[in-house]
Amino acid sequence: MPRLLIGLSLALLLGLPSVSLARHVDTSAVPQFPTEQAAQRHCPRDTVVWLNTYSGIWHYKGAKYWMNTKYGAFVCEEEARKEGMRASLDGS
Repeated sequence: MPRLLIGLSLALLLGLPSVSLARHVDTSAVPQFPTEQAAQRHCPRDTVVWLNTYSGIWHYKGAKYWMNTKYGAFVCEEEARKEGMRASLDGS
């Protein structure tokens, strides 16, 4: 944590572009769908979630970031979990 604070402080002092805390995750192994219905047809017994395909974090329907991330797709929750993706920490 101290390194992060030092890095952010230096970036501010030097006028560097902002530092993103999000880390890119390879989500290509998770089958991705353009619509919720297409994903549900693929996994009729699973929950369809919105996967932020940059961070590898998924969101449930009704959550703040459901269909509201710069990069994303509909996926099946269990397939995402098996590939190392995770749910949003705020439970949504």
